[in-house]
Amino acid sequence: MIITPSILVLVFSLLAASGESAPPLSKPATESDFYEVVNIPIPDGVGLEVGGLVSGPGKGVIYVSTRRGDIWKIEDAYGSAPKFTRFSDGLQEPLGLCWHDDWLYTVQRGELSRLKDEDGDGRADVLETVCDDWTISGNYHEYAFGPRGDKEGNFWLTLNKPFGDEPFGRQHWRGWAIKVGEDGRMIPAAGGLRSPAGVEVSPEGDVFYTDNQGEWCGTNKLCHIEDGDYFGHVWGVESAKLPISLMKFPGETPNGLTYVQAREKIPFLKLPAVWFPYDKMGKSAAGMVWDTTEGGFGPFANQLLVTDQHHASVMRVDLEKVNGVWQ
Repeated sequence: MIITPSILVLVFSLLAASGESAPPLSKPATESDFYEVVNIPIPDGVGLEVGGLVSGPGKGVIYVSTRRGDIWKIEDAYGSAPKFTRFSDGLQEPLGLCWHDDWLYTVQRGELSRLKDEDGDGRADVLETVCDDWTISGNYHEYAFGPRGDKEGNFWLTLNKPFGDEPFGRQHWRGWAIKVGEDGRMIPAAGGLRSPAGVEVSPEGDVFYTDNQGEWCGTNKLCHIEDGDYFGHVWGVESAKLPISLMKFPGETPNGLTYVQAREKIPFLKLPAVWFPYDKMGKSAAGMVWDTTEGGFGPFANQLLVTDQHHASVMRVDLEKVNGVWQ
C-alpha cells in the first residue's frame, strides 16, 4: 500500500476532530534506571580532580590520585559517611594507580613511583622511585599515564607530546609508549603517539591505549600496542635512532595519505583497532577497563568500557581478533 500525503493529512485531521491526543513522551532513560549509581560526597576543602582510581585492599576502600598531587584513601566509600585520609601529597600530577606486591604504584610526570603504608595509619611512610629514565621539557602537556602491569612483569606507561613552548628544550621519548622492567630500566617500546590518555592490559595480556584527535590523528582511537609499533605521529620519531628503542626509525611519514596507504610505505605503522566517530562518541578518549565480572555488570562480559573525559561518558567496545589483528 502507498500512503500519500493526502491520506496522512486525513488521518491526522480525524484524530484532531475526535479530540484524541498523542500519548505523552516518556521520560528519557538514565543510567540509574539500570544500575545503582553511588555519589561519593567530597569533604569541604578537598580538591578532588581525579587522575587515577583503584580499589582496595579492603572492602569498600578506594584510592584516588589527583592532578594537584595528592593520593586519597577513601574508606567505606559506598556508605553514608565515607572517610577520607590523605595517603600522600606533594606528587607531580599522578595520573594513574595500580597495586603490585602490596605496593601502590603511580606515575608522576617525571617518574614511576611506589608507596607503602608500613605502620597502618592510613598514610604512606615510604615513597620510592622505580624509574625516572625519561625527561621533560617543562611544557604543560607532557602528561604521563599508567602504570599497568603485563604478564611479563613490565609496567606500561604512555608519555604525551608537548603542545607549545619547551622551556628546557626538546626531549626524547615524548609521544611514546614505554615499558619499565622489573629491574627499573626503561624500555621505549612504541612511538608515534599524540595525546594518549589511557593504557590498559586485557585479561589475555594484550596492551591497548587510547589517543586523542589532532594532527596526524583524524579522530580518537583505540590501539593495540606491541613492541616496535609506530602509530603515525611524527613528533618523537628521532628518538627511534637511539639504541634502546624497540621501534625502527620510520623515515619520512607520508602526508596526505590514508593510514592504509601509508602502511604500504611503512610496514610497521599500526592501524587502530577502533576509530571513535568524533563528537558522536566523545572528544577525548581516556581510561578504560575490561568487564571481568562474568555477567555481574550486565550483558557486557569480556567487553571493554572506554571513558571520554570531554563528554564525561562511558562507551562500550566489543573487540575480536581477526587473522591475528584486533578490531
